[in-house]
Amino acid sequence: MVYFTEPTATVGFCYDGKIYAAGVCTATIANVETGQLTSVGTVDSSRDYAHDLAGRMLLSTQNTTGLAAKPFTYQYLVSDFLSEVGYPSGRKVVTCPNGDNQVAWMSAVKTMDNCQNNIAPTVAEAYASGIQYTPHRAISQLTMGNMRVENTLFNDRLQISRMRLSTSANTGVCGTGGDEWCIDLTYGSSTASNNGNLTEQTIFSKKTDGSFLSIKTTYQYDGVNRLTTAGEVVLAGGVAGTWSQTNHYDRWGNRWADATIPQHDLTPATLDRINPANNRVIWAKPLNGAQRSITFDAVGNMSAHPDVLIGTALKYDAENR
Repeated sequence: MVYFTEPTATVGFCYDGKIYAAGVCTATIANVETGQLTSVGTVDSSRDYAHDLAGRMLLSTQNTTGLAAKPFTYQYLVSDFLSEVGYPSGRKVVTCPNGDNQVAWMSAVKTMDNCQNNIAPTVAEAYASGIQYTPHRAISQLTMGNMRVENTLFNDRLQISRMRLSTSANTGVCGTGGDEWCIDLTYGSSTASNNGNLTEQTIFSKKTDGSFLSIKTTYQYDGVNRLTTAGEVVLAGGVAGTWSQTNHYDRWGNRWADATIPQHDLTPATLDRINPANNRVIWAKPLNGAQRSITFDAVGNMSAHPDVLIGTALKYDAENR
């Protein structure tokens, strides 16, 4: 484990057209930038911003000591739709809207003139094209430049019920129609029990031989929607195996867990690792069977932990930092 003890560099924030340089904000003020954040920086680097009269960002420039400035440019339509982004490399990515001001396609080959003249890019010319939307304005399908099609289905409560990546448009069951990856999501055992908690997910991932690895993960919750159990099983296409974890909670909400998979060192494995008088974790993960204590000072700051700055007390200033 690596610890960094160097002090945090001072960060400056400049407004109203001022630029951060040499540790201070310049005195120059631009009326068009009144009230806008126009620069953020440290002694080694800064990020400068320029806006139009409508408050939209037109330019952001990354400045790093010893390196050339890296400018990003932005253009908009009268509807405030972000239509073009320019990158330091010189590449410009055009985003074309449809009639509902939603993204229709994105391309670094086609121009905004092409968009306004209804000249769409080919799949190979676009980062994203053929984008379709649901009535509630969520993306239901798009084709990427690598010829892969993303598809998303929603249930009658507008929750995502299936997502997939395929070689062609497909709304069938997972593991069919050119799928490369697909996931089914379930929320509750019935519409009446669906309170938004994810209760089951089944993942299908295509293997090099064309078959699918299929894995199911299930989740259960208590009466106040805290995760109580999670478990996973390989259904097909892989080495048989399972894992599970059970979370326990005391009346104050403190959690401890037992599982068939390794837990983080700071996750209590038993209730006795929590002090019921103040809700603090007082024992770290045992090492070679030996308990290792965590201590706190009079105001509640952790003063020592066996895995943090071993052999050195944690110290705080008057503001408990």
